[in-house]
Amino acid sequence: MTDSMDFGAILQQAQEMQSQMMNAQAEQAQVTLQGTAGGDKVIVTVDGNGEYKGIKISPEVVDNSDVEMLEDLVMAALKDATKQVSELQMKAIDNLGIPDLVGDMPDLPESPPTPPSGTTSGAFGDTTPGGA
Repeated sequence: MTDSMDFGAILQQAQEMQSQMMNAQAEQAQVTLQGTAGGDKVIVTVDGNGEYKGIKISPEVVDNSDVEMLEDLVMAALKDATKQVSELQMKAIDNLGIPDLVGDMPDLPESPPTPPSGTTSGAFGDTTPGGA
């Protein structure tokens, strides 16, 4: 068996990438992001790793007769904060030079090709009437 790969180099590269990821996570933990809703009436604070740190709700949006609106505002602020965390993390991954495996995949057809008229193709192969 020929050793065409240098496994030591691959291991070293993986260790360096792991170290870079750990450094990126440490840096992201220092970043504070704010998701907002309702014209900044609801503010959710989150760090760059996605750990929620706090929530502020303006008293003017607290209405006992319309709790559903407040729930919607809180959910919108959470979604905004989560989106910002995702964008920050994707930027960090791009900076590490890790290939986007999903983005590099070829487009898949929306539906499987249709078999020729008079035939059906299934899990058991060609089921053309009278076929072999």
